[in-house]
Amino acid sequence: MHLLALIFINLYSDKAYGNNLPDLNCGLDRYALFESYLEKDAYKASQISKNQFNINKLNADLAEQTDKKRILPVELSLTSQIYRTDNNQINSLEYANNEVNELTGKIGIDIWNELSRRRVANGREELIKHDIKDLKDANEAEVLVSLVNLSQTKSLLEILKSRDILLSQKVEFYSLKKKLGENVSPQLLETRKAQVENINKINSAEVKVSNLISKLEISYSYYDLLEKLDPYADLKTEFNCNHALKSYSKSLKSIELLRRQLAESRFDKLPKVNAFVKESKNKNNIGFYENEVKYGVEITLPLYQGGKGFKESRNIKRRIKNKEFEIVKLQEEGARFHKQRKEIEFVLINSLDIITDTLNEKKQLIEELAERIVLGQSLFVEMSDATLEVNLLEETRLNIVSQFMTGWITYLEKIGRLDRYELKL
Repeated sequence: MHLLALIFINLYSDKAYGNNLPDLNCGLDRYALFESYLEKDAYKASQISKNQFNINKLNADLAEQTDKKRILPVELSLTSQIYRTDNNQINSLEYANNEVNELTGKIGIDIWNELSRRRVANGREELIKHDIKDLKDANEAEVLVSLVNLSQTKSLLEILKSRDILLSQKVEFYSLKKKLGENVSPQLLETRKAQVENINKINSAEVKVSNLISKLEISYSYYDLLEKLDPYADLKTEFNCNHALKSYSKSLKSIELLRRQLAESRFDKLPKVNAFVKESKNKNNIGFYENEVKYGVEITLPLYQGGKGFKESRNIKRRIKNKEFEIVKLQEEGARFHKQRKEIEFVLINSLDIITDTLNEKKQLIEELAERIVLGQSLFVEMSDATLEVNLLEETRLNIVSQFMTGWITYLEKIGRLDRYELKL
């Protein structure tokens, strides 16, 4: 199983996963509605900044990693020693008393560790950049979803206000019938109930508009210019996405960093090399000075560090193994995610087709009723009911279009394709 995990890691790179496929219809440019949002200057100001604190913190971490890479792999040291030596030889009356001054300079170059250290720093940088993009994508997705909801609510208000006119006319009609003595109380009560419910929906929609404008920090003048979401929008474009999940890409970066850390821990066991120059000035007991200069190379070989290096390597290997299985699972999850989105689109588009067919039938019925009214037939109730049914179907279709659009934004955010600069403006 461990071998299988390694095979998956090598095979399912971004290219093998499907990122070499054409990007047609796999971005915001799939639908012109998003282009209309981003073409407006007001969009740039409508950024939700709830993640800004975390973004700033990650930017600080990124700067720290960059600074670490600028550190030179050179250590310089200067040591000064002043001491006396007493030497009393056995079976001798001679006594030596020396004063010694020593000055030692060392330069060390950590050749083996430097490359590994920089590779680890680069790996950490890549992960931090990935996390920053995640937060920015989350902000971007929330802005776009809010704009879709705002566009949808703007269209919904138009539909609801048209319905209010239709229901008011119907209430007037049944009220007049009741005054003329006809038994239409049940119909009047039902129509008034529908009218009240519709007014409540209008009020809720207006509150929603106000909340979204406040959330996006945009003006009402921008709202007035905002394109309405078309309930008759044609969403039949080919689904052509097979990009890796962002979590999958992050796991690949994580396992690469772990491997670099493992290599770094192994380099810690290699010898350390220092070049040194030592100058000694020795004054003996009879007043003569002796100068001595030594220079050479000093090699230090670590033998035992209390098991610290072994434990670190073992822990890193354990984490690498866990990441390998995580990558396999994420690759499988990505395949399910793409399949699920494709199925959702299929269901939603089929639903839209059914509603469109029903709308066409109702509109044809309205035309027939209009012709019969011209001929003098009294068909107000039939015409009113058919028109209300069209109005209700338009609301249903609008909701499905909105669900499709917001789902597409969420989908792009999950695969890291939510990039405004990919738009064909």
